[in-house]
Amino acid sequence: MLDEATREEVVAAIDQLQLRTEFQSRGPAGSAADSEITLTQTLTLPASAAEAWAHLTEPDRLTMWSPIVPDRPLISEGPAEARENPEDEGLDATVLTVERERLLVHRWGPGIVRWDLTPADSSVAADSSGAADASSAADASSAADATGAADATGAAERAGAAAGSQEGSGAGTELRLEQRFASAEEAALTAAGWHICFAMLQLVLAGRKVQRVVGADAMEVSWERLRDTYAAMLRSA
Repeated sequence: MLDEATREEVVAAIDQLQLRTEFQSRGPAGSAADSEITLTQTLTLPASAAEAWAHLTEPDRLTMWSPIVPDRPLISEGPAEARENPEDEGLDATVLTVERERLLVHRWGPGIVRWDLTPADSSVAADSSGAADASSAADASSAADATGAADATGAAERAGAAAGSQEGSGAGTELRLEQRFASAEEAALTAAGWHICFAMLQLVLAGRKVQRVVGADAMEVSWERLRDTYAAMLRSA
């Protein structure tokens, strides 16, 4: 169970996250449910490429925000195993491709995750800061419901401090995630999970001391609402 301070900060960070999410279907004509779904999610991190790379590859950094916690740094090709929690059964996390501070491709169980890092263009970052992703806008409209009796104003101020750290760090680094799925349902629930993880990553990079949100804890920070938002996006695609 999450403490109240973490719940408030994470929900506020989710609502303010500037995350671009796209789904592309490839397969038989008709419903996305009949096609292979490619998910891409892109955001600008308030960090240098070196710092962003460390948070993608180093186990002690990944354990602060990601469900993928490997048994070794993901900085070289070859076998690796990952666990969300230490007691979990290990999943294949074999590293397939590495270009330091630019590209990481690795397995995650039966699937493959691709991470791209590029320098963020300051003008693009400025433009994107004025408009939220459609799912983020939906989140913001019900932030009060998601936090119950929590102090939404205080949470928003703390999340705003995280956003402010990005403004003070220059354009930062653009992070792009890509995964493929056999079903729309799996694509939607995974997109929701990464949405929460990326909000956590922004808080971590801003130096916020919050609990890690994994597993059932995600239900406390609007995972179901995010999943439904992404499922709706897929139905309308």
